[in-house]
Amino acid sequence: MANWLERAKREIPQSADGATAKTDEGTLSAVTAVTQPDDSENSRDSIGSNGSAPVVVSWENEADSAMTADQESAIRSWLAQIEETDEAVIAHVLNRCRQDVDARDYFSRLASKVPRPDPLPDDRRRCGQCLNLTGRGLCLAARRGEIVANPDYEPVRDQLRRCEGYLPGADDPDRRTGRERWPGLIQKGDE
Repeated sequence: MANWLERAKREIPQSADGATAKTDEGTLSAVTAVTQPDDSENSRDSIGSNGSAPVVVSWENEADSAMTADQESAIRSWLAQIEETDEAVIAHVLNRCRQDVDARDYFSRLASKVPRPDPLPDDRRRCGQCLNLTGRGLCLAARRGEIVANPDYEPVRDQLRRCEGYLPGADDPDRRTGRERWPGLIQKGDE
């Protein structure tokens, strides 16, 4: 499974690999020689002792770049889909995605291509598919007393349901009636 990891290393820019910026390699005494800021107006507006202009710190980019729970879940699902079980590799990928927007985008694109399982088959039918529905919208099964409903029952045509009075229309390949399809709908005796 390391094949995908090698490809990711090639395709994700290495600019944000978690290393910090290079700083001056002076001695400790050079850092401690900076004087403490005083209460003068110049020092309050300064970011250092040189009297430079104030800097407005914006957290907007960092907040926008934080990995969401949905993104992490999608990436974890993708890793499970490709059968990656090594906890160290999973932790490395997730940490990289938290730190690097390019890595997060790359893995999010891969995760979006994961095939989703088909939903469970739905055996319900719409009243509009039933031969017992008249052109005026009345249910003939209710009129004949085959289902528990008023004789002038007008069901919602497009609502999916299971009905013991269902008669398959011409476009339904399953030719079983509602009583045959859903025998559990009919109560018998004192049940």
